[in-house]
Amino acid sequence: MATLQFAYNGEAAVCFNYTTGKFVAISPLVKSFVDDLNRNQKIIRNVARYVNDMPFAMGIVHQAVQTLTMKPTITITSRHMKNRENNLALTCQVHGFYPKKIHAMWLRNGVAIDREVLNTSILPNRDGTFQVRLQVEIDPGKGDTYTCEIEHLSVPDKLHAVWVPKNTYPVYGYVIGIIAGIIGILTAVFGGMIRWKELCSHGENDRLCEELGQMPRPASECTTEV
Repeated sequence: MATLQFAYNGEAAVCFNYTTGKFVAISPLVKSFVDDLNRNQKIIRNVARYVNDMPFAMGIVHQAVQTLTMKPTITITSRHMKNRENNLALTCQVHGFYPKKIHAMWLRNGVAIDREVLNTSILPNRDGTFQVRLQVEIDPGKGDTYTCEIEHLSVPDKLHAVWVPKNTYPVYGYVIGIIAGIIGILTAVFGGMIRWKELCSHGENDRLCEELGQMPRPASECTTEV
C-alpha cells in the first residue's frame, strides 16, 4: 500500500492512501479537515496523478495543519509523601495541548528549579492532543510560592499556575492548639479558685452565725414568768 504523509512540527498529521485514493487523518484533530479534502475531487485528482510534484496540495495541507493548535490546561495537585510527614509532592499536569512541542518548568519564588523535578515523557491523548506531568517535592513549612510555567505555540504569552501553602508553617497549628489548651486549663483553675473562695466565704458566715446563736442574751431581752 503506497501512502504519502504530510507532517508539521515533526508530527505526521495527514496521509494520502493511493490504494483507496483518499486522505487519512493520522491525528484525530485533523479529521474534519481531512473530510473536507476528500470532498474536493480536484485536490484528490492532482495528488493521485502527480506523486513527486504536488506543491498545490502540499501547500493546502501544510497551511491547515500549521494553524491547528490546542491550548493546554494546567492543574496542580498536592499529596503527602510517604515517610515524610512534613513534605508534599506537587504535581503540575499539563493536558490537552497540540502540537506536541512544549516547554514546562517549576519555579520556586519566581526562580527556575533545575533539579528535584520529575518529568514524564509527553504522552498522546485519544483525541490527538498531548499531556505531560512535572512533579517536585517541597517543604510547605518554608512558605515558598511555587509556579508551573508553560510555553506553547497555542498561546502568545507564557501560561502560569501558582500554588501557595495554606499555612505559612505547619507547626503553627500545634502551637495554637497548645496555647488554647493552656488557656483552657488556666480558665478552669481560676474558676475553681473563685468557687472555692465563695464556698469558704459562705462557711465562715455560717460559723459566725452559729457562734452568735450560742452567746447569752442581754438582760433587757429576758422575760419574767408570773
